[in-house]
Amino acid sequence: MHHLTLVAALLVAPICSEPSHDRLIVQPGRDVCGAPLDNRGQPRAPGFLPTMCADPRAIYRVDSTRSADVCVRTEGART
Repeated sequence: MHHLTLVAALLVAPICSEPSHDRLIVQPGRDVCGAPLDNRGQPRAPGFLPTMCADPRAIYRVDSTRSADVCVRTEGART
C-alpha cells in the first residue's frame, strides 16, 4: 500500500510584536521593526528590533536579495 503525503504551506509576512517598534521596515536582507514616526518624520525611539513570526510553529525565511521575508508553516496529511 502506498501513502500519499499532501503538504500545504502557509506563507505570511513577519510581524513586529513590540508596541514601541511596531513599524515593519521591509528591506533586502532581514526585515526589521522600527519605531513609529513623529509629525516631522523622525523615529520616536532609537534603534531597531528583529521581526518575528506570529505563529511559533512557523519558520522564518529571510530573502537576502529582495524584500520578501516570510514565515512558512507547513501542514501535512498522510492519506
